Amino acid sequence: MVTQLASYNDLLTHLSLIEAEYDAAHQALTASEAKNKVLATQITSLMAHTPSPNHPETLSTSPQPELTYASQVAKPAPLTGPPGPRHTTINTCNPPTNGHLVTATHAFQLPTGPQGYEYIIIPQGHKMSCTEACHSLHVLGIDTAHILDIIFPAHNHTALLVYQQYSPTLCATLKSAKVTPIEDFEFWDPKHLADPKFDNESDATKYAITMEIHHDHCIYLLIFLSANHPHIATAIGYFFAEQGWISTSDIPPSCTNPSKCSHLTNGDSDQDSMDNHMQE
Repeated sequence: MVTQLASYNDLLTHLSLIEAEYDAAHQALTASEAKNKVLATQITSLMAHTPSPNHPETLSTSPQPELTYASQVAKPAPLTGPPGPRHTTINTCNPPTNGHLVTATHAFQLPTGPQGYEYIIIPQGHKMSCTEACHSLHVLGIDTAHILDIIFPAHNHTALLVYQQYSPTLCATLKSAKVTPIEDFEFWDPKHLADPKFDNESDATKYAITMEIHHDHCIYLLIFLSANHPHIATAIGYFFAEQGWISTSDIPPSCTNPSKCSHLTNGDSDQDSMDNHMQE
């Protein structure tokens, strides 16, 4: 009997310990639930004030205007440069070169110094295209924006058409590169005609042929300039006439109406054929 009572006492003690542990666990669970409710409330409040990137409509609670074609057309275009009657986009990726700045500055200054044009003749080591010649000149430090024309009027000769104001700078740059310009060059000299098919012709005939070739080149250049640089085409045409290479009546009417020769802006075959007669 005594043994049974002792066992009951042990069981009661053990149950009391279990009950105490249960009460402690229940209190901890209740506290955790209360804390979770507070956190859930805070999260809900935070999400209500944060726009969702996947739901653009949450960016603003104000009513949005109806999206129509008229409303989109009425929107002003964003400005990328100074306003004006002929607004253009400012190119910040390719800033203007010094040559472009000088040209733009001269456009708003009164003319000073010598006016007009001239051909500078330089030696040529081997046959080349205009593109190759232009690249080589650029490597020598010459601003090719000032070169208006490149032709090959004779074997081992290159002619550069430039403004007279740029001529001293060009000659100085050439001499610093040990390239000596050729003086007293005559475009119409029959000895420049190197095409073998003219070998049996008389000097008078060769002279007439060289005159015709140079005349045709002048006309071709004027047509090309009329389509690409009409502001100088007429002036160069009168320069050619003053040299006796063409007459004023030969100046193409397209010099005053560039749209008439827009189809010639990419043609180099005619020029190549004329140069080939002189560079064979």
